[in-house]
This record gives sequence, structure tokens and C-alpha cells, in this order.
Amino acid sequence: MQIDRVKAGWEGVDADEISRQLNAALSGSAATQIQAGDKLVDVRVWIPAQRRRTTKDVEEFPIRSADGHFFPLKRVAQVQTITGEPEITREDLKRMVSVTGRIENRDLGSTIKDVRAVLDRPGLLPAGVRYTLGGLYEQQQIAFGGSCW
Repeated sequence: MQIDRVKAGWEGVDADEISRQLNAALSGSAATQIQAGDKLVDVRVWIPAQRRRTTKDVEEFPIRSADGHFFPLKRVAQVQTITGEPEITREDLKRMVSVTGRIENRDLGSTIKDVRAVLDRPGLLPAGVRYTLGGLYEQQQIAFGGSCW
């Protein structure tokens, strides 16, 4: 996001205030805390996901000036998506891509079984491509490796 300081001044706000409002809306701001066990957890408040999905959504975000009037962010800033530089990760001198996932409402064993069934299908992965399963599954295998099971 590139804020035009002159245009922002015409609206009665500065670049820091615009950044603060936008950050609070997109990343949330801690409104309060609740007790979760023996620790306090922040409760964050931010705008609904459907109002922050695209660059156009962010451009339309209403900024509040010091005198109380609202105006769209696009009036004082240019918003554009910048793609990062590709990075090649290697493990044992071979290219590697990490893929992560989250399991909900299933056990790890049946999930791993289903993942393996899909990845082992002939023709799914190109010749010479291999996969390894890591994360919690790998840690579990290491832990049970020394047992008598």
C-alpha cells in the first residue's frame, strides 16, 4: 500500500493513522481477554472475512478522519498485490516442497492411511518424485519406534 500523504492530509488524517486503522481491521485488535484455563487469551475483533478478501475490498475499506467523516482507502492510497520471489528449498540436495494440512474430526491413523492411498495411486506423482510424511505423524513414529509394539 502506498499512501499519498498530501491526499491523506486533505482528508484530515496522516499515514500512521491510516496504517493503524487498516492493520486493526485486517489483523484485528485485542478488545479484551478471557480466561482459558490458567492463562488469559486475547479476544481479537476485525472486519468480516468477506470484506477483506480481495485488493478491491481493501481499497473500499472506510477510513475515519479526525473530524469523524469516512472515506474509502483508495481515495488516499494505492493498493496492489506484490508477489514474493520464488524460493527453492532443498533437502539432501534434492528439491523439496512442504505441504501442510490440518485434521479435524478424524484420528491421525485413518487420515494418514487415506493420504497414503491417494499419494500411492499410479501416475499421480511424476517419476522420480517421492514423498515423506512428517509432522505429528513422524514424531509419533519416532516415539513408538523404540517400543515393543
